Amino acid sequence: MKLSIFNSFQGYKFPDFLRDIMSGVLVAIIALPLSIAIGIQSGEGATLQQGLITAIIAGFMVSIFGGCRVQIGGPSGAFITITVGYIASIGMLGLHAATIMAGIIMILLGLFRIGALVKYMPYPIVIGFTTGLGITLLLGQIADVTGIVTTPNFDLFSGTPSIIFSDFVNKLANLGTNISTLNIATLCIGLLTIAVMVILSRISKKIPSAFIAIIIATCVTLILGIFSETSFGVATIGTAYPNIKPEISIPNWGNISSINFAKLIIPAFVIAFLASMESLLSATVSDNLTSSKHDSNAELFGQGISNITCSFCGGLPATGAIARTATNIQNGGTTPIAGITHSIVLLLMFFVLMPLLKFIPMACLGAVLVMVSIQMAKFRLYFSLATFNKRDTIILIATLVLTVYKDLIYGVLGGLLITILIMSTDLFRKHDIETLEGMQVADVSDQDTTNSTIVTPNTNLTFISGTKLVESIEKSSKTCSHIILDLCKVKTVDVSSVEKITKLERNLLKNDIKIIIINHNDSVKLQLDKMRRL
Repeated sequence: MKLSIFNSFQGYKFPDFLRDIMSGVLVAIIALPLSIAIGIQSGEGATLQQGLITAIIAGFMVSIFGGCRVQIGGPSGAFITITVGYIASIGMLGLHAATIMAGIIMILLGLFRIGALVKYMPYPIVIGFTTGLGITLLLGQIADVTGIVTTPNFDLFSGTPSIIFSDFVNKLANLGTNISTLNIATLCIGLLTIAVMVILSRISKKIPSAFIAIIIATCVTLILGIFSETSFGVATIGTAYPNIKPEISIPNWGNISSINFAKLIIPAFVIAFLASMESLLSATVSDNLTSSKHDSNAELFGQGISNITCSFCGGLPATGAIARTATNIQNGGTTPIAGITHSIVLLLMFFVLMPLLKFIPMACLGAVLVMVSIQMAKFRLYFSLATFNKRDTIILIATLVLTVYKDLIYGVLGGLLITILIMSTDLFRKHDIETLEGMQVADVSDQDTTNSTIVTPNTNLTFISGTKLVESIEKSSKTCSHIILDLCKVKTVDVSSVEKITKLERNLLKNDIKIIIINHNDSVKLQLDKMRRL
C-alpha cells in the first residue's frame, strides 16, 4: 500500500507547483456552492457549515493519506438521499458515530488489501444504483427549485407496511398535493441558475459555472427585493437559516451512551460501501485522464481517515468527488498539493464569505444539485446499456427500480442476487486464460504484429472472467507491442467485460499498444462496437 503523497513528486518543478496551486484555487471555487448545497440538503438539522467543513477536512485528509495523487475529497450529492433517512432514524449524533464506524471499516478494507475486490462489481449494478441515486436526489430538489411548500410528516400510506409503498412515492404525492403553492419567482430563479450553468459549461468546462450562476441569480434576487420586501417570496439561506456563522459544531460525544449501536451497523456498512465505490470510481476516472495508476487500498485507507476526522469535527460522510477530481486534472493539477490548496482556500472562504452567503436563494442551491443529480444519473449511458442484452438489461432495470423505490441496499443486494441467478452457468465455470508471448502473427488486420502476445480466454466473459482477462492483458502489455485477443471460445459476453475491454483498449492505445480482437462472433462484435461508441 503506497500513499500517493510519497510518490507524486518525482521530477516535480516550480511550474508544476504553480499549476497545482491554480488548480486548487479553481476547484475550491467550484466546491464552495456544491458543499453549501449538500450541507443544507443532507437532512433535518444539517447545516451549510457541515458541508463546508466536510470539504475542507476531507480534501486535506484524502490528499495526505489517499492513494490517488489528484483525488479531491469532499461531500457528495450521492449521500444526500442516505443521510436524510439516517438523520431522521438515528439522529445527527448517530450519523456521526455510524460514519466513524464506516471509516474504520474502510481503513480495515485498505489494510487487508480488499480494495481491489471492488473492481469485480458488475457494471450494470454500478450504473443502476448511481442512476437511481441521481433520480432520488433530483426529486429531492423540486421543492426548493419551484418554491412548493411541502407538508411536514406527510404520509399518504399511513398504516400501510413500508415494504409495499416507498418514501419515493410518498415524496411524489406530497409534491403533487401541494402543487398549488408553487412560487413563480422562485421557479424563475431556479431555471435561471440552471440555464447559466448549462450555457457556461458548454462554453468551457474550466469555467466555475455553479459559482457564477449563483452570483447572477443572487443579484437578480436582490433586485427583486427592491420591489418587494420578501423578493416575491423567494426564500434565501438567510430567511431559512437566520443565524449562520463561520463556526464548527463539534458533536456532543458526552451523549454517546444514548445511541443504540445495533442500529448503526447497517448505516455504517452502507456509508462505507458508497464512499468506497464512489472514491474508487473517481480514482479510476482520474487514471483514465492521466494515464497513471492509483493504489485502491491506500485510497480506502485515506477515505477512512477522512470520514473519521470529518465526523469527530461534526462533518458529513465524505468521498472522492468525481466532478471535482476531473476539474482538478483538466486545470493542470498533478499532485496532492492541488487538493491541499483547495482545502486551504475553502477554509479562508469559510471565514471571509460567510456573512454574504445569507443572500443566496435556496432555489440556486436546489438548481446546483439538479445539475449534480443529472450528471450522476448518466441517463444517456443508462438507456444505451439497457439495449445490450437481456441479462444485463434485467440487472440494470432491477437495480435502478429497487434503488429508487426502496434504497441503495435493496438496489445493490437485489442486483447481485439477480446477477448470480441468471448468470450462474457462466459464473461458476473455471476461468482459464491461455497466453502465448513473443509470437509473430501474420495476416492479422494487415498490421505488423511482430513480438505479439496472443491471449485466449477459454470461457464466456462475465464481470469476473472479464476482470481476470483484463489483468492478464495488462501484465502482457508490458513486454510486447501488440495484443492479439482470440475470442474463438467465447460465445457470450456481458456488459461488464465489454466495458473493461474497451476501456483497456483506450488506455493501452495511449502507450502505442494496440489490441487486435479476432475470431469473435457477430453478437460479441456488436456489443464491443456499441460500447466503443459510448
